Amino acid sequence: MPRMTGYEACRELKKIDSVKDIPVVFLSAKARNPRLIQGWTRVPYDYILKPFAPDQLASRVGEILKKFQKST
Repeated sequence: MPRMTGYEACRELKKIDSVKDIPVVFLSAKARNPRLIQGWTRVPYDYILKPFAPDQLASRVGEILKKFQKST
């Protein structure tokens, strides 16, 4: 991302009332990065590590949406 990190973008989205409760999923190749773990526990809903198969991504997003719809 050219102007801010994914963490910064996510934090900014969480400040907007109309979208703050929408789950955020990070796609990252940085599995061992401590910032990823910190960001995951504080801001996004989930993360998926690269590389991933398209069907894996669709399945995870579907699961997250089901949980999100049940909680609203």
